[in-house]
Amino acid sequence: MNNQNLKRWGKEIPKPTSEQAKINGQKGGLTRAKNAKEYERACDIIKRFLDKEIKGSDGNLYNYKEAGLLKLVNKFVGGDPKATELVLKMIGEMPSEKTEITGANGTPIVAPVLNILPVSPKKDDRTT
Repeated sequence: MNNQNLKRWGKEIPKPTSEQAKINGQKGGLTRAKNAKEYERACDIIKRFLDKEIKGSDGNLYNYKEAGLLKLVNKFVGGDPKATELVLKMIGEMPSEKTEITGANGTPIVAPVLNILPVSPKKDDRTT
């Protein structure tokens, strides 16, 4: 670690004033909004592309989304393990994964038992 690169408030860098902090926060918010718009636009372009139609080898018209799913199902039927896992997850038939946690030598882990007993307050000798 290079200590020359470390900068801390009150040492190398003065703590920003509340006005400067407000300006910096506003810059961050504007950047976040810009990035969100770019992401939304990219998603819109992908969705429009997936809706384009193509002619399949069987002569039928499919959009790219349908064509991709058909290709996935063909791999599933062909025995591709990753395609099988994905298809089963998509249709909700993937068996749930169970994980068993054991202690040393495969013995079950026993949860500790805590006995909490109420304690009555002691009477102060000065108040009697």
